[in-house]
Parts: sequence; structure tokens; C-alpha cells
Amino acid sequence: MTCPTKICSRILKNQKLQNAFIYSLTCEETPGDKIRKAKKRTEISEIKPGQLWKIKIPKANENILAITTSSIIKEAGIKAVRITPLCTTHSEKDTDETDIILEPCEMPLGLLCLAQWWNDRPVLLTQLSLCYGELSKDITDKILTRISEFPKPVSLSASGHLFRQIEIDKGKIISAPLFEKISQAEKPKTNIYLIDFSDFAHNLDSANEEPAMAAASNDIYLKDFEQYIIKNNLPFACIRMPSKKPLLQLRSTNENKFKLEITFKDAGTKKLISDMQGVANIDLPPEDTKRISSVAIIFAP
Repeated sequence: MTCPTKICSRILKNQKLQNAFIYSLTCEETPGDKIRKAKKRTEISEIKPGQLWKIKIPKANENILAITTSSIIKEAGIKAVRITPLCTTHSEKDTDETDIILEPCEMPLGLLCLAQWWNDRPVLLTQLSLCYGELSKDITDKILTRISEFPKPVSLSASGHLFRQIEIDKGKIISAPLFEKISQAEKPKTNIYLIDFSDFAHNLDSANEEPAMAAASNDIYLKDFEQYIIKNNLPFACIRMPSKKPLLQLRSTNENKFKLEITFKDAGTKKLISDMQGVANIDLPPEDTKRISSVAIIFAP
């Protein structure tokens, strides 16, 4: 058991511990009281800068404390908000004049915190789980000003630079769900291409030698299909393969797996599946090639 005399001595020698001790004695509510009164995100009428939140870390049972530094951001159907993470285990040797240290009396939970303004980042709105209250306008403005000005460290030690880099790397994990959502939103929304063969005009009496030869080999339908893919910039490379029967190889330019659903004029169907690298061969018998009504190219989800 730690000697009470030693504890008192430590408090007397450290001004910050003195402040925290005095605050704990005079504060009407303890941090535990405030945690019990914390509000869920659904109970908050407005998300705005200066709110203290518990933030969910993806694929982990951990949470962090952070201060919101923006209102709700809406883009591409995604709701996000910017946050500045807080650290309660920082060391003084890892800070410099540009850092913002929040005293217990300035914090809704009565904790001594380092506001990582240099680690400000966006997160999904759904990652905000519990609100513990708000900081004063002066403190909020100070953090927002520091973020906007982003001053270079003045006397940051080597361990301080390392500390910041470690915290920034942790921050990337916190923001990962947002970046994943943005990546998904930027992907093409259409993953099904339907090609109607009735739209192709087959002029078998043409004097052009190439179409005539293609018709003679029952290959003109696949040639039209190939030209359609090229003309409409579909994400495929078409490769003509030497064969005794009509054969066209499709290669997904994104190397994504896909399937072909071929519908014939008599309403019959046939399915072809590409390999894992997105390569498939259309190698139907000549009589089947003539009967094609439409082809649907469907990318695997």
C-alpha cells in the first residue's frame, strides 16, 4: 500500500496534481456522475464543435475520447464529422508550446487531457456513441484556431515526434470506416450490363468481305457483341480466339469475377462463369450463336 504521506508529497510537488485534487474535492459532480449522465448520439439534437464524445474504434472493443471540431458533413450520401482525439496518458517530455493541455476544470469529465489538434480527422457520424458534455467556447475556439493555423513544433523532442506519429497512425485506424465508405461510393453503381442482340443490324447481303465471311462462319453475332463492348467502353478486353466454332474471350479490365446470362430467342438460357481473374470464353455451337437474343454481364458483388 502506498504511504499517504508520499501521496500528499507528490501532490504538493506537482501543480497539475494539485489542481486535479482540488477540483475533485470541490466539483459538485464526479467523473462517474457525468459518465452516468452521458447522452447517446440519438439523444443529441445537434452535432457541433466543442462536444466531448466517446468514439468507437472499428473492429475493436476499444473507445477513445475526442472533441468534435465540425458540424455534420454530408457528401455522397455519407454523414461524417471531424474530431480531435484526446490523450490522458501523455508525457510532458512529448509535448511542446504548440500543444493544448486541457486542465480537469476545463473538461466535462474532470480529466487532464492533451488535445491532439495535429491529429484532427474525419470519422463516420455513427462512430459517435456517447456525449459527455461541451467545452467552453474559448477552449473550442482555441482548438479550432490551432487546427486552422497548424503551427510547426518549436521544441518537440525526438520522442515527441515519435509520439505524434504513433497517434496519427492510430487515427488512421479510427477513420478507416469513413474512407472505406467513400471508396465504395466512388465505385460504379452499375454492375449489370444488358446487351440486346435485336439492336444489331445484320446485313448478310453486304458486299463487305469481312461481314460476309463472319456470317458464313456464324460469327457475325459475336462480332457485333464485341463491337458493342468496345463502342460503349465496357470494362472488358475482347480477344478473338482461333477455333472451328465462334469463340470470343472476355477479360475484365479490373480482373473482377463475373458471369454471363445468355438468353436465346426461344426463351432458353445459358450461364457462363468467369474464372477468379475475370476471364470467360463465349464458345457456343454455331446454331446457338444465331439464336442469341440478349446477354447480361453481371459482376459478382
